Amino acid sequence: MYEEFYGLREKPFTRTPDPRFLYQGRKHAEALARLQLSVEDQDIVLLTGDIGRDVEEALATKLDVLPIVVLKSPHHGSGTSSIDEFMQKLRPRVVLISCGRANPYGHPVPHVLGRYASTGSLVYRTDLDGQVELTTNGLSLRVETFTGRRVPRA
Repeated sequence: MYEEFYGLREKPFTRTPDPRFLYQGRKHAEALARLQLSVEDQDIVLLTGDIGRDVEEALATKLDVLPIVVLKSPHHGSGTSSIDEFMQKLRPRVVLISCGRANPYGHPVPHVLGRYASTGSLVYRTDLDGQVELTTNGLSLRVETFTGRRVPRA
């Protein structure tokens, strides 16, 4: 099973280490990576790592590369991530959540899944979908999962 998203323009991939997206958290350094696949000079993939509420609040005022098409869910969909302001600004079409089946932390938590639903995002989860693969030809984005699970539209 796969989903296709159209409207991408062919431009090269670049990895951009941007100091604006590095944040020294209280307990550890938190980083955000930006994989730049551009559509009319806007980034469309955001890889967030384990950022939490503090970093999201700071980034919400700095992100000028919107809309985001693909968001790697911050901190595995924990309750300290994906704050409403951040999600409403990004409004991703696809959210990828990396989490283990029956993990002891309960990730992703229901209220974070609700935030994703409120933005109309399609949510792919490694605990339900197994491997999630994204491919693009520069014009469309294809999402394919190991299990073939149909992802309901919000």
